[in-house]
Amino acid sequence: MQVEKAHKFSEAPTRGLALLQDPTLNRGTAFTERERDALGLRGLLPPHVLSQDEQATRVLINLRRLADPLDKFVALNSLHDRNEALFFRVLCDHIDEMQPLVYTPTVGLACQKFGNIFQRPRGLFIGANDRGRIEQVLRNWPHPAQLIVVTDDQNVLPPRAFSAGTNILIPPQVRRITAIPSPISSTDG
Repeated sequence: MQVEKAHKFSEAPTRGLALLQDPTLNRGTAFTERERDALGLRGLLPPHVLSQDEQATRVLINLRRLADPLDKFVALNSLHDRNEALFFRVLCDHIDEMQPLVYTPTVGLACQKFGNIFQRPRGLFIGANDRGRIEQVLRNWPHPAQLIVVTDDQNVLPPRAFSAGTNILIPPQVRRITAIPSPISSTDG
């Protein structure tokens, strides 16, 4: 399996800084010496290679130093924006500890404080001012939306799956709709 991963990266069209800025491809300091040379990463990462296990340990140490659950949520969100594989590794390996940070109760507070903690778009935002232009807005997103979360900016309502071709009726009290892209890109098959 490691050979397959290395082979995948050797054929990757994304290289250098662009590779490190793509959270779906970035593995941070886990890139080997050979991968760093092949992908134009030499000098863009600290010289020491750290396995994903070592990175996960470092993430946990830093998370556990934070006292406020919202600060932990923001730190996890930042990790997700940098390195999805590491984010999901930490989340899955420590689900009992991480679940309250990415779901109830912390996610409710994160929704309330969204304007204060927003760092980077991780979805497509459709506001009330986009009425009548939803299809146009959906075309701007490069990934197929598989889940749409509807909110009145106070709480997230139960998610409901829509296809991009579905006509969506937006009740007047809804102020924001967030389309969450599929975690599987079209190039993954």
